[in-house]
Amino acid sequence: MKNVLEIIEEKPIQVIIGLLVFHVVMSCMVSWIAYSPYLADFHNGNGFWNFSWDSTLYHAEAIELVDSLRVGDWVEWWSLYSLHAHVKWLALLYWIFDEANPLLFELINSVVWVASVVSVYLSARILFNSKTVAGWASSFLFFPTVLISSTQLLRDPFYILGICFVTLGWVMIYHEEFKWKGAFAIIAGYYLIVSIRPYITPLLILVFFASAIVFLFRKRFILLPAFAMLIGIFFISFYGDMSKSLLYILPVTKNDKNEFLRIEANKLKEKKIIANSGDEISDVLRMAEELVKVKSEQRSKEELVKVKSEQRSKEELVKV
Repeated sequence: MKNVLEIIEEKPIQVIIGLLVFHVVMSCMVSWIAYSPYLADFHNGNGFWNFSWDSTLYHAEAIELVDSLRVGDWVEWWSLYSLHAHVKWLALLYWIFDEANPLLFELINSVVWVASVVSVYLSARILFNSKTVAGWASSFLFFPTVLISSTQLLRDPFYILGICFVTLGWVMIYHEEFKWKGAFAIIAGYYLIVSIRPYITPLLILVFFASAIVFLFRKRFILLPAFAMLIGIFFISFYGDMSKSLLYILPVTKNDKNEFLRIEANKLKEKKIIANSGDEISDVLRMAEELVKVKSEQRSKEELVKVKSEQRSKEELVKV
């Protein structure tokens, strides 16, 4: 253990790269098993595990957002499914690589997991000034439930990262040497937390405001970083929901075109909650993908009719 901790301290960049590689390999193994006949009682054979049924819904939502990206509707891509903030980034990866493969999200998941490990290690290292304590504290992210869930299309890893950032920020402020870095870490962590769990916003605002006041009175927090932090979290709380703001600022002419899929997605969610087997989940997922496919075909036909109509109009003008 002592040698490992010394390596971490002496070669932090190499350790971070090693952690990224470790998580990528772990995700590939988990994904391969989910497509294989092995452990068939625990997954649906199509890449989704029974313990992360929510991933099937997020996958279907991402496919729908890809449809918006293909027609250049970036406002809709950003606005839809605001309660599932990570879905827009999953859709962006599907669109960039032109493939709806859940494993692509590992490009984001690995960074989120490694950032969580580093944040916990730094928090314990600064607070206790002990490499041993920091090493044991960061081992929390290696617990099987936490590690495996970080390989799926879930929101929890982002929520955990938000908590890690907030913890690191307050530790930095307490240590008195990294006040500005601490303030920005708190703002970043706060954004991640409330974007995933918006219902705890009032509680966090109250706690953060009270903590800032206490630190100010104890002279552990100079006025400017405290003010910047409070402004940041208040902005995120009341004006930071850009998904809603864009709907009012920019014209969106296809707000209702996804209503049918939203209703079906809710049915999908209800059904998967009571699903008892991987086969049922697979059927529901195929249903959602078929809905997206049908909508895409309808849109293509409408665009074709529109193009033909414009061509006829031009021909008539030429004749005149």
